[in-house]
Amino acid sequence: MTDTQDLHLIVIGAGMYGIQAARTYLEFHPAHKVIILEADSCVGGVWSANRVYDAFWTQSPLEIWEFSDRPLNVGTEETYHEYFQARHFTKYFEEYVDKKKFNGISLKDRVLHKAKVERLWKEGDMWHTKTPMGTFKAPKVVDASGLTSIPNLPDILGAEEFTGTIIHHKEFGQSNILQRKRRVIVVGGGKSAADVVYACAKHGLKVSWVIRKSGNGPAAYLPPDSPIGFYKDSNSSFHHRFMGTLTTCIYTKETWWTWFLERTTIGRRLLKLIWAGVQKELSKRSQYEREDGQENGFANLKPDTGIYWQNDSSSVNQRPDFFNVVAQQVKVYRQNIERIGPRDMLLADGSVIETDAIVYCTGWRASTPYLDPATAHSLGIATSVSAENAKISAKWRILEEMADVEVLRRFPILAEAPPHYKHELTATPFRLYNAMLPINDHSIVFLGKMILANGTYNAEVQSLFAVAVFDGRITLPDTTKMEEEVALVTAWQRRRYPAKGNAGNWFFFDVVPYTDAVLAQLGITGHRAGEFGGFFTAMKAKALRGIIEELKAKEVNAHVNVDTKVKSCFSLGAMVPRPANGTHARRSPTRRSTRKRNITTQPSPISKLPPSPSPSPSPLSVNSRSDTEAQPSSPVLRRSERDAYLTLLAVETCESEMMAETLSRASFDLQNIRHLFQPDAWFLKTSLPNSPNSHHHHPAPRYGTATFTPQAQASYAFVNAVAALETAARNLTASSAALANVFHPLPYRPSVTQVLPRTAAQSPARKARTITKKTKTVSDFFDPFNIQPTPPGLCFSLAPSEFGLIQERIRNDLWALVVQTILWNQTTARAGRPVLFKLLSTYPAPEAMVAANLEDVLTIIGRLGLQNKRSALLIDLAKAWLVAPPDPSRRYARKNYPFPGNNWNIADGMLIEGDDPQPGYEIAHLPGVGPYAIDSYRIFYRDTLRGVGAAPHEVFEPEWKRVVPGDKDLRAYLKWKWRQEGWEWDMLTGQRVPIPNSAP
Repeated sequence: MTDTQDLHLIVIGAGMYGIQAARTYLEFHPAHKVIILEADSCVGGVWSANRVYDAFWTQSPLEIWEFSDRPLNVGTEETYHEYFQARHFTKYFEEYVDKKKFNGISLKDRVLHKAKVERLWKEGDMWHTKTPMGTFKAPKVVDASGLTSIPNLPDILGAEEFTGTIIHHKEFGQSNILQRKRRVIVVGGGKSAADVVYACAKHGLKVSWVIRKSGNGPAAYLPPDSPIGFYKDSNSSFHHRFMGTLTTCIYTKETWWTWFLERTTIGRRLLKLIWAGVQKELSKRSQYEREDGQENGFANLKPDTGIYWQNDSSSVNQRPDFFNVVAQQVKVYRQNIERIGPRDMLLADGSVIETDAIVYCTGWRASTPYLDPATAHSLGIATSVSAENAKISAKWRILEEMADVEVLRRFPILAEAPPHYKHELTATPFRLYNAMLPINDHSIVFLGKMILANGTYNAEVQSLFAVAVFDGRITLPDTTKMEEEVALVTAWQRRRYPAKGNAGNWFFFDVVPYTDAVLAQLGITGHRAGEFGGFFTAMKAKALRGIIEELKAKEVNAHVNVDTKVKSCFSLGAMVPRPANGTHARRSPTRRSTRKRNITTQPSPISKLPPSPSPSPSPLSVNSRSDTEAQPSSPVLRRSERDAYLTLLAVETCESEMMAETLSRASFDLQNIRHLFQPDAWFLKTSLPNSPNSHHHHPAPRYGTATFTPQAQASYAFVNAVAALETAARNLTASSAALANVFHPLPYRPSVTQVLPRTAAQSPARKARTITKKTKTVSDFFDPFNIQPTPPGLCFSLAPSEFGLIQERIRNDLWALVVQTILWNQTTARAGRPVLFKLLSTYPAPEAMVAANLEDVLTIIGRLGLQNKRSALLIDLAKAWLVAPPDPSRRYARKNYPFPGNNWNIADGMLIEGDDPQPGYEIAHLPGVGPYAIDSYRIFYRDTLRGVGAAPHEVFEPEWKRVVPGDKDLRAYLKWKWRQEGWEWDMLTGQRVPIPNSAP
């Protein structure tokens, strides 16, 4: 390995991730030059010969703890419920790297030992690594150094005075503690501490086990055997896809079953019952209150919280006598350490423990010292918080706050985390796409930077993804989408694993759904045993056999697109106009109810549309129809049918599936906001190819005519919903320009006498009776906040300054914003707006409302109904306002907000401490303030109250972008706002995708 100038790939680390990365890459490129840099003198990482000892056993059983291309064989007499000593895997690993050869060179011969990476940097397109063995460079790097390289050693007062031996458990296998020492203190509460404690106790040492009181407690110990006879061991009974639906994982595919478990009250109770049963079984097996352990403090090993939350980690008890040995021979302390003396340790309760050696089983530091802080931060690797760029930090904070709303919407149970120890945040979280790929640089991947079970399985999956990225076999999402997904995973981890999720790399229960999701992005299914069988089959190594060949079979240029496609939420075929031949029954239009308002009617131009051409069936047209069938059967179609018909014509002439989806989504948007319109108050005029108004050479929109009602807010919502159709129409080719004309208002007619148009021909006598029917006359006082229709001769703006909601006009008055929400319950805007106008004129501030006479308030709002309740509520609101006015420094909790089931276990109006991540809002403590009021406040005023809306900085994101309201008008408003910025926004989930040919 002397030629270092033309390497193709550098792998850092010769543990399971590094070896699998090199093996997978060489499976695709056997002739390429690959070097593996290893700091130790042997391969294996945690499982290397330098680290193993007799009491070190695997946490995963046979058939799981192996690689898919080579089985691991251990005699039955050397296993305990399929678990085995680590030395067997060490031998297996050494044989694996020796026998795996590519182009005549084994993996073992590609490893350069004692080559600790001192610096890693990039110049141009080449990565450079500096080691004691020389400097190496390559265009691609796999960092497989993992998370178990740098010991986490606590800084304890007096440690430098200790005259005995102090080591980290990484060095325990090579130490002489078992042979030379009589007394030992083991510090830590996890699996490694249990292994060291057991090893020392079995060798006859006097063992003291110290677990911090200020931490999250000791680990829980799963039994080695399975309670379900179908599985050989507990690990197999846990690692299958059905169990993956019970772990509340963000990577789990959403189905009716996960919806039931996560979104319904009964489902969440069932989920809690399942995990409570698991916890009860663990306590029963452990017998923490056993008599022979009381004197030694065996009860101190009882976990503080349930295993579901993983605040205190968990491991498998692989030894039949483990609990007996610890209860009878080990002194267990649950105290903080005050100081260390020359030959003893002082605890916080005054206890003094004499010792000859101290073993720290305190985990690892998640740092990458060979990367400078700026490079590490740009790659998404954990770095010191002090080194983080303030603007970038603010951007991620906003993204994660937005993602937290989505996490709680999908997993309400995560708002119920138990009390736990909060670690001081000294490092930024890992922010890697799929927990391995930097967002802005795809020439380097980081494997094994995550805590999860079944590392051998994950190593193969991650390595395959890395090679797919290097070779261009996968099309990755754009930067914005990747950032949003990373923020979503980070926000989920903080909720799912409250004590440890801040690190951004904690996936303890999630190896099954995580690896399934990664394989799905590669176009490979993880259900190798069939859909049903794979659902309950344990996730064993053999399930991955053939995945490399499967990926090889895919053409390099036939990329798998992993970007999320937002599909239409409706069946286009179900909305197509009914044919005239009666095949599909439809309600007679003459049976439609009418209102006592009049609008002069005219036949809809859509009724005169010629048959559409005969294109290939659209992928979105589920129920294909012939040209004749597509003809409308009535002179005037219902509005929903007109929308669908226009969309169908456009879709059927589209050659691009993406364009078809855009048009269909736009039509769906029209349906979502149709409740804002007076029925049949607008008409569309289009021209098709070969029609007199057709312009084949110029497919851009040509304005036709349309009539809009005085409800300007509805008109604005409609126009912006139509904007997607316009954008799509501009991109249709000249030969398929199905939408040549779009919308323009008719001249303004300020008539207050309106009649609803009939939907079918009427007799002259009946028509005369309808027109002469008594109508309502609207007073000038009716709506001072309304935006009037467009004056004559002006085009209807596609980007109006206001949408038409009343909140826009009173957005600078928080009192008015809150008061208006009280009036809309069971009240129409037509009736409520004049009352609100008069109420605010009379009582413009809470001080005025407090001094108000109840009868006077009743007189103003009496016409709305519920006047007694509303009047009392308004006065109570004013009183509470004066006692505790909205203040940016005080946030209050709100139950069942932003989604039903969120924060169900808290009290409404509870004051939230400043550093508590619990969502809170400055007006949530006020009487009468519900979800609609909070949504209005967040959209229109919260930035102003907090002083961040006046002069937004570069990474500022307005509060309204984080709101997913339940009110239909607020949803329409936000859809309009997002469209102005070039985004298509989902009103139910809050997710968004760019509108084609629009710049966000």
